[in-house]
Amino acid sequence: MQNFFSILNSYSNLILAIITFAYVILTWRMVVEMRKAREAESEPQLVATLIPLGGMIIKLRISNVGGGPALDIKAVISLEPNKEDNTATWMHPALLSNNHEDFRLPGDNNYLDKLASNFDKLVVDLEWHNSFNKFREKTFKLDLKRLHEGWTNVKFLVHPDDVSGQLGKIKDELSHIKDYFQKQENRQIIRELEEEAKKEKRKPVKKKKK
Repeated sequence: MQNFFSILNSYSNLILAIITFAYVILTWRMVVEMRKAREAESEPQLVATLIPLGGMIIKLRISNVGGGPALDIKAVISLEPNKEDNTATWMHPALLSNNHEDFRLPGDNNYLDKLASNFDKLVVDLEWHNSFNKFREKTFKLDLKRLHEGWTNVKFLVHPDDVSGQLGKIKDELSHIKDYFQKQENRQIIRELEEEAKKEKRKPVKKKKK
């Protein structure tokens, strides 16, 4: 037993060094995991979409739907096939979370029907950095012909200012439908009354006894 404590005492510094090293490794791994979690929570996400303004007029919107700010943003906006100089570049120092920026399309052509007849796709190449200075990039290709067909079919191209007018049209349509069913109901009632009247006529008249 005395030999054991003697050996333990001789190697105490080595054992302490090993324990310290293990503690440093565990602490370092904990810091890395916490950093990853913090980075994931504050990661920005840029999204490019087309927004209807009414009729066939549209605009491009770049939104940050992530949890943190996007920094050093660069957006190259182009139309395919690029028949002319239909490319625009936008650069911005920062776009905060849940914020967006709106743009006119290259060539100042903001009518979806005209764009869909001349081009196939709207391409948006995005580059940015997150709060940890890590580089991110993403490309969005928006099919103009499919968007035009889909939006037209569902009557999506309505400007917010036109909502009251659209509601008025819906109200008129509902009124016409109500009048139609009311007329149908009235006709049914008239038919039933006519049937009752015919039945009454068919009944034999009882002669009074003298």
